[in-house]
Amino acid sequence: MNERKKVLLFSVLIMTAAALVVGAISLFGLYRTAFEQQRERLVETVRSRARLIEAVARFDAMYSASDVPGGPEAATLSQVMRAHEQFRGFGETGEFTLAHREGDKIVFLLRHRHSDLDSPRPVPWESKLAEPMRRALSRESGTVIGLDYRGERVLAAYEWVDVVGWGMVAKIDLAEIRGIFVRAGLVASAVGVAVVLGGALLFLRVSHPLIKRLEGSEARTRAILSAAADGVITIDEQGTIESFNRAAEGIFGWTANEALGEKINVLMPAPHSEHHDEYMDYYLRTGDARCIGSRRELVGRRKDGTIFPVEVTVSEVDLPGRRLFTGIVRDITGRKRAEEALRLDEARLEALVKLNEMAEAPFRQVADFALEEAVKVTKSTMGYLGFLNEAESAVTIYTWSKIAMQECAIDEKPMVFPLAGAGLWGEIVRQRKPIVVNDYAGLKTWKRGYPEGHVHLSRFLGIPVFDEERIVSVAAVANKEDEYQGGDVRQLTLLMDGLWRIAQRQRAREALLESEANLRNAQRVAHMGSWQWEIQTGDLRWSEEIYRIFGLSPDQFGATYEAFLDSVHPDDRRLVQERVDAAVHDLKDYDIDHRIVLPGGEVRHVHELGEVTREVDGTPVRMVGTVIDITDRKRAEGAVQESRRFLQTVIDDIPELLMVIDRSYRIILANRAVRELSGGQDPVSGCLTCFQASHRRDAPCSESEHPCPVRQVIATKAPVTVTHTHFDANGQELLVEIFAAPVLDEAGEVAQIIESCRDITARVRAEEEARERQAELARVSRLGTIGEMATGLAHELNQPLAAIVNYIQACLERMRSGKGDLKELLVDMEQAAAQAERAGEIIEFIRDFVRKREPRRVAADFNALVQGATDLVRLEARRGNVQLHLELADSLPPVTADSIQIQQVVVNLARNGLEAMEETEAGAKNLTIRTSKAGGSSVECAVADTGPGLSKDAMNRLFDPFYSTKPNGLGMGLSISQSIIEGHGGRLSAETAPDGGTMFRFTLPLVDGDRVNDA
Repeated sequence: MNERKKVLLFSVLIMTAAALVVGAISLFGLYRTAFEQQRERLVETVRSRARLIEAVARFDAMYSASDVPGGPEAATLSQVMRAHEQFRGFGETGEFTLAHREGDKIVFLLRHRHSDLDSPRPVPWESKLAEPMRRALSRESGTVIGLDYRGERVLAAYEWVDVVGWGMVAKIDLAEIRGIFVRAGLVASAVGVAVVLGGALLFLRVSHPLIKRLEGSEARTRAILSAAADGVITIDEQGTIESFNRAAEGIFGWTANEALGEKINVLMPAPHSEHHDEYMDYYLRTGDARCIGSRRELVGRRKDGTIFPVEVTVSEVDLPGRRLFTGIVRDITGRKRAEEALRLDEARLEALVKLNEMAEAPFRQVADFALEEAVKVTKSTMGYLGFLNEAESAVTIYTWSKIAMQECAIDEKPMVFPLAGAGLWGEIVRQRKPIVVNDYAGLKTWKRGYPEGHVHLSRFLGIPVFDEERIVSVAAVANKEDEYQGGDVRQLTLLMDGLWRIAQRQRAREALLESEANLRNAQRVAHMGSWQWEIQTGDLRWSEEIYRIFGLSPDQFGATYEAFLDSVHPDDRRLVQERVDAAVHDLKDYDIDHRIVLPGGEVRHVHELGEVTREVDGTPVRMVGTVIDITDRKRAEGAVQESRRFLQTVIDDIPELLMVIDRSYRIILANRAVRELSGGQDPVSGCLTCFQASHRRDAPCSESEHPCPVRQVIATKAPVTVTHTHFDANGQELLVEIFAAPVLDEAGEVAQIIESCRDITARVRAEEEARERQAELARVSRLGTIGEMATGLAHELNQPLAAIVNYIQACLERMRSGKGDLKELLVDMEQAAAQAERAGEIIEFIRDFVRKREPRRVAADFNALVQGATDLVRLEARRGNVQLHLELADSLPPVTADSIQIQQVVVNLARNGLEAMEETEAGAKNLTIRTSKAGGSSVECAVADTGPGLSKDAMNRLFDPFYSTKPNGLGMGLSISQSIIEGHGGRLSAETAPDGGTMFRFTLPLVDGDRVNDA
């Protein structure tokens, strides 16, 4: 199915649906009308019959109380029943019912039309049936749609008959009311569908040739658009160009293929190009159009960048699923020139006839005259003139008309009026158009009132004065005898526009005089002059400063292009001519440095810039430009080059790698060491980056590999020091220490980074060797410690070995005697095994203590480490009659440590304390080893003795290598212990103990993430 048939089918479906909807709406309206009529008829019926029955009941109560069995109520009911016998009902289902309540039942008094004709059955009061009658017997009246005594939905009117206590209902089935409309709807729908189908077939026969002609018309339209004199451009909601006719190509200099797919902004100069998207977004969101459907004069930008005036009419094309905007663009450059001339003529003839003579007068005098003239030509009695601030939020009154000043009785007349609280004059700004009020008293809007003493207003005319799109002034006149007309608006506008042009001209003249003076001063200070060359005539005009630069006077200079060339240095003359010709004929920039020769022979350097002005057809008319004396700059550049060479020489003698890097990692200055690292290649002239020169790679270091100093300096704006690996020219890896510092620009941002790199490969290797020697020395120290403790250790081992011998001998004797019980033998053997395990643990601990191995730092129980080390010195303490006190804190977190090294420290400190107390009295020897918390991230061990203590000098030198207070000491134990603790990230210190001896303290950091609870 082609597109046309789809459209036709879709149209038929829409027409069918529309016909059905219209029919349904019409039938629904008729149904509602019939329903309301039926409801009113039922209400009228039930009320009239209720009033009739009440009248009969009152009559029977008066005259039939005794002569009718059952009394007046029975008399009334019998009359109603006789009348009801003659009433068949209305419609197919309509009927009239009467009932009263007996206990919890509704008892019907009249026979029904549909069932129980003679004896209607009662309905329970709580039943959902007989809803209208239940409401009537509840002493209510009205209408309701509900279930009757049969369970059918009915429209019913109900009424309470108070005289006899009956309920009365007139009702009709809803199905009867609706039935006729349902049948009519089906018939109307069938007829409508038949009419639509017939119309569709007829439309197809009629429209086929029309569609053919329409397709031909579309082709002709495309041809017309292509041949149209005005540019026709279509864009989508995003501002993307979708069509661009031939006239648009000629106007903007873009071909259709180049323009299609571009943003419409490319055809607009700044600032319009920046605001277009904001305006389009605002329009699409709010529908508030400022230029859609109207013709506006704007400015366009050609492909070559030239700006020109255009007239644009934009209209929106609302298509299914999308929105397009079509603009008709006309180049009005010629027309604008004509309009400008016409505007000047009108101003001369209509507005500036009187003002022109005062153009040179002080502006206050001109403004007063213009306002008085405005009051006069509009036949008003008063007026004022005010100027708006830049934000158009407040007006300052500049002048009042004489009559207004005389009649105004306000003592302190305000001069500044905010827009937010303004009435009529505010509307001038808010609506950005003239405001005319010929019935101020009857005005209901805009008025904010005026203070007591203000001149009474009867009529008002106010106009805005525009400078391009900004309102700069508001002027108003008031109280004309006749109504203000359009001519008054025009007269006031012309006068105020003329006044504003005079103000602009005076301001421009003052600015020009000031600018010329500033230009002369600036040219004199900057050694820069300006020139203008008429290409067709060859005339050349110089500013005063150019004469000074060239060392000439106006009477010495021929004022021609040839005379200028005579002043150019002979070696540069040909280059200057080529550049001038290229600017005039090839549309190239005229931007050149060259030399000139002064009359006295002095050579100077100048920099020239020039720009060519052309006619519309491209013919060059004139060339304007500037000349700057750059002789001093050339000399300075030479000095800078010399200084740079000197600086390069200085930094080349620095053995460390030194380079300056910009934010893109490019090396802009480097010394000889960097060039050698790069294999002799100059990284500056080669445009190398720091990672190419140093790392032999094509991308900066990632944070997962090495911390990049350049990235860190840029991020922090502060110096950093990092350790990195570099590769020399032979590919050998070097370990370097880099110091990087920022060079900040005027805005405080990092412009460059200075890097100094020091090769620390040998130093690191030496440090590694030193650590290995220290570890070996610590092991030797542990061997010495074990050697010194050999006697005590032997005694420690003798105890379990002797116990093992005794247990085994006892077992052997029992076995030889044959009296050994198996259970007793097992007990002795288990005891012997336990003693053997104890001896093995002692031997294993000693072996680990003195074994050579790599340091291993793992999570360890600090108390357990201290406890194990204390066991090694416990026997030695007993032999020396020393009381050993072990005080371990509860619940200490684990530490990161090498167990053997930490135990070596504890043993060294404890044995130093034991040796210090050798001369102390037996009862006063106490060695205390205590663990505790030391802040949130570390724990502490303290070893205190009660010996004689240390002198101040000994305390200061205590941790120096080879310093010892013992006669035969090597002086390495405490130095090694300090190295071990500091290598673990802790601190070892000594102080005088509270009891007069010496106390050593050392701390260790906890496992990462753990903290000590100080509570």
